[in-house]
Amino acid sequence: MSPAGPTHIILDLSVTAFRHRRGDVDVIGTWFFPEPGRPRPALVLVPAFKEGYERTTPCIVPLDTAWMWSEAIGDPRHAARMSHRFADPWVCIRVAGLVRDHLGDLIRMPVFPKPKQAVAEAVTVDAQGRERHAEVLGHV
Repeated sequence: MSPAGPTHIILDLSVTAFRHRRGDVDVIGTWFFPEPGRPRPALVLVPAFKEGYERTTPCIVPLDTAWMWSEAIGDPRHAARMSHRFADPWVCIRVAGLVRDHLGDLIRMPVFPKPKQAVAEAVTVDAQGRERHAEVLGHV
């Protein structure tokens, strides 16, 4: 918990609908949580070759505002501002292109998957007779 009060997770990049590597950028379809318990489909762009994403500023494109990235009806100034926050000016055009290339993937994303919970306990016994206990995850 932070000193300012409780926080909530807004992105979990371990739960994805798709993941595409495009050169040095990963384009991920996941769910964005602007408010707790209200998942929204989103594209997330992160550098592909960093160990983890701990110190990365992702480019997040929620479905609700994805139209702004469209060449036909979008807001090119918004796309440029968002791209620049994620990447240096030389890469901004590429970021906008990657977002546009994957808007169809974003639109086709399924609803947020129901979280898995422990539904049973499993016990395995190895050749030496040692027991190992583990949880079985499933949807309730």
